[in-house]
Amino acid sequence: MVDDVNEREPSRRQPTRPLREEIREGLAGSPGILMTEEQCLLIGATLRLFPACRFLVFGAGHDSRLWHDLNAGGATLFWLSPALMDNLTMLPVPRPGPLARTRSD
Repeated sequence: MVDDVNEREPSRRQPTRPLREEIREGLAGSPGILMTEEQCLLIGATLRLFPACRFLVFGAGHDSRLWHDLNAGGATLFWLSPALMDNLTMLPVPRPGPLARTRSD
């Protein structure tokens, strides 16, 4: 079977709301995000330049839902190291969400 991931044209998600509004909603819904609104806007603007991209996030936390939602239609992967996994507690996920994979050292 041939992997055609690189051959497919990614779906182009057109933003329906201003980015700042999406960021503010994501920050308000996840108290505990340590990044500033401006930092989130910079990353969000980059995601809008590359819609439906493959987005790699190192770690998972209160901001995970925000990154997953901003990359709607794309593949968002959260990379968790075993050391990080030892310190994580189960976070409630209200709906199906980001994929988390671990690496064994």
